[in-house]
This record gives sequence, structure tokens and C-alpha cells, in this order.
Amino acid sequence: MDARLAIALDGLTAYLATTSSLQSIDLSTGHVTAKASAQHPILNPETYPTVPPLLCPLGARQVALTAFLETATGPAATAGHPVVELVTMDTATPHHTDNAVVGLPAGVASTSRGTEHGAHVIGVRGTTAIIGVEDASSAGAVIAVDLLSKRLLWAHPAFVPATVTDSTVVGLADIHHAAQRLRALNLLDGSLAWTAPTTLTGNPAITSLGPKLVGVSGSDAATGAHVLQLDSTVSGHTANSITAAVNSPQCLYDDRSAIVCAAPNQSIAFDAGSGRILWRLADTAGHQVAPDIATAWHGLVYARTDNGPEYLDARRGTRRPSPMAVDPLEVDQYVALVVVPAGTGTALLAYPATG
Repeated sequence: MDARLAIALDGLTAYLATTSSLQSIDLSTGHVTAKASAQHPILNPETYPTVPPLLCPLGARQVALTAFLETATGPAATAGHPVVELVTMDTATPHHTDNAVVGLPAGVASTSRGTEHGAHVIGVRGTTAIIGVEDASSAGAVIAVDLLSKRLLWAHPAFVPATVTDSTVVGLADIHHAAQRLRALNLLDGSLAWTAPTTLTGNPAITSLGPKLVGVSGSDAATGAHVLQLDSTVSGHTANSITAAVNSPQCLYDDRSAIVCAAPNQSIAFDAGSGRILWRLADTAGHQVAPDIATAWHGLVYARTDNGPEYLDARRGTRRPSPMAVDPLEVDQYVALVVVPAGTGTALLAYPATG
């Protein structure tokens, strides 16, 4: 499974987050139609992690939203102080953009140089944006920002957020301590909504797996085996737990009803509501059975094998007729995006989703 592109698709428009800007791209021509740049220096631009922008409603509009962790140079904060900048782009009129710079309280982030600095949008409810912040300590933090007033609402250090529900943000707390917990914080004020213990060690990682589940991966405290847990976003209850081939298998939600995970030599799918296993494919000696997963969308898994592209029913694991002759990294109902080598770099190609 390839690293995800920092792209969000909206019909025939792609929104691309770079290390210092948000861009809209007309996929019918490949032209950049709008660009909004960060206003302050990005921390560690050479290694800054990029994640796809979030497409979300904001009042009567839909916007593309991305976040940057920066060092302030202007009046928003003391020079050199870490700030988060939120950049929004109206999807109906991409040239209509807005920037909000929010200073971070002490203890939430530092400007010490490291390779894990970054800020990314977890979710938006109403006008409240939930932003995950990482710095050199890797302990993580979460902040809530009102997108209209551009005001910091609350901040919570030592918390790695994964997903936003209607009323909470769910994540891992105190990941560097033996007493780490899966927790939910109230969106209104950041207070504790609920907490659930985890028995995983080895710096567990957490990821969103749709609206009902999060995936928590780490090592079993008793056996040391790699484990993937599927936990409820409502209560923290573990819906399923499996032994994994690697510490953090890559998992994708198909935006409908299935979760597909891939690790070396095996692929496995879960029901996105209950967490029950739907199917599993594992390689046999000298024969690749489990394909390399590229992406999943609306009931179809896009994959590749030694023999070329392959397509699976996301709920059954059965082979499906090929909808296209390429294996895309991102797809929607209109286009499939493919990255190919081009000179010393790469090029992004757009194909019709049904071609």
C-alpha cells in the first residue's frame, strides 16, 4: 500500500496540500486554478508531513481546509512562537480563500527542530475545527479553533486525536506512559467525555476507520505480538482484535461500509460498523494471493499484483471485473489519479473512473 497522496477529490477538482500551500487543480486540464500560501515560515519544510485537505461544510458553503504548524513572525504571537495556520478555500469559488493564525499555549508545541512537526485537520463540526499538532516530542496535542472568529477555543497536550464524532474527539492520551488510555474529549470545552484502558505497548498508533471505529495498533503487553484493535468511537469498547504481521498495518475506510487493511503477505477486511472480519487473503509459498492495496472507495478495493491491477469486492474479497487498466492511488465517481515516474520526479495523471 502506497503512502497516501495529500489530495482530496471533489468531482473534477482536486485539492492538494503541499508543505506550504493549498491548491485547487482542474482535473479536466491539469491546471492549477487557485493557490493559497502559508503566511509564516513552516517548521522543517524539508520533512514537513503533508496530509489531504478536509472537505467540509462551513455555513452555507463547502470548503477545503488544511493546517500548517509554523513559527510566527508577525503580531499574532511573539516572534518565534509556534502557531497553527488554517487555510480554507471555497470549493464553489476557489479564489475565495481565508487564513486564520492561532497562537499555541505553552506546553502544546515547541519550535525545537525535529522531523515530526506538523498540524493536520481531524474534523469539523459546525464552525469548530479540531486540529492535531505534533512536535519533536511526538507526544501530540489537540486544539479546537472557531473558524469564524479565528479564536482558539481550547487545547489539550499529550493527546493524539484520530477522529471527530458529533460531540467528541477520540484519540490516545499519554502515549509515552504505561497508563496510556483511549479517550474522548467533549468538543465544547475539551473536558473528558470517557476513557478506556488499552493493554498495548510500544508507542501505540491510532487512526480513524470511519465514523464508528478507530484502529489502535501496538504490541501486546503480555506476548509482545503485534496487535490491531478496532475500538468504538462511542464508548472505547473493543469491537475486534487481531494479531497483525506488522506493528501498524495500513487500513482504509471505503467511505461506505468496509475497512480494508494490508500488511506484508496478507490483506483483511472488516465491517465498518461491527468490526467483524469480512474476509482475509494470505500469500502461500511462492504465490501472491494477497494483493497490494492501493485504495478503496464505495465497495471496491483497488489493488495490484505481479500480474497488474486487480479489483476486489470490499465486502466479499472476490475478484471484480476491471473498471480501468490502471491501479489508482485516489479515486471518486469521476476520476482515478495515478502517479507515474517523470524524469527525476513523478507526474500525476487523471483517468476517467470508468475507463
